[in-house]
Amino acid sequence: MRNFIATLLFVTLTQFSFGQEKTVLTASQFNDSIHLKPDAILLDVRTPAEYSKGFIGNAKNLDYNGDEFKTLITKMDKNKPYFVYCMSGGRSSAAINEMQEAGFKNIYELKGGILAWKGEKLPMTELSEVADKISRAQYENLISEGKVLVDFYAPWCGPCVKMEPMLKSITKEYKGKVTIVRINIDENKQLADLLGIYEIPLFKLYNNNKKIWEYSGYISKKDLKKELDQ
Repeated sequence: MRNFIATLLFVTLTQFSFGQEKTVLTASQFNDSIHLKPDAILLDVRTPAEYSKGFIGNAKNLDYNGDEFKTLITKMDKNKPYFVYCMSGGRSSAAINEMQEAGFKNIYELKGGILAWKGEKLPMTELSEVADKISRAQYENLISEGKVLVDFYAPWCGPCVKMEPMLKSITKEYKGKVTIVRINIDENKQLADLLGIYEIPLFKLYNNNKKIWEYSGYISKKDLKKELDQ
């Protein structure tokens, strides 16, 4: 109980004293602080391969060295508290610097990263043993040849449902030219986490495994066809 109260005071005083500066926490402080903030967002900035071997709580994977890191952080709520970690602290510190430059106001860093977390024998989350319908390897294979449009959706997503007839029509029109793959994130939660899918609908267009276009939100048939025809 004393440790919990001490952590609460430490976090409160640090925020008061340093404003938007990051707060560096030990593993036990990091663990306690997460529970003090119900709207906290945990970010694991390691690679998807590292993340797949175990992560903290319900952390989302956002690879600091990935091509989309800078783009994805611009779409996130900058006013929420973020708890960031990596393997030992190097990447999390660099990621936080970029987040601060982008305007994030409330960031906490895990001192020593996962290594320190494990050193204190704190709990780790393992990926579910229930397999996705599409594995990461299968996804990589899907986008490896030719032009492929991937639509990440969910059945409860209004814009996704609205666009379904249009996508079926385009699938027929572009048969032999563009392969269209629709991936339900509810049935592929691990894949969505590994790819950093934070919003839907989300479209990714590939040409021989190279991403050439990405778009989130509702899009008209005319505008989508324009991208496919380029």
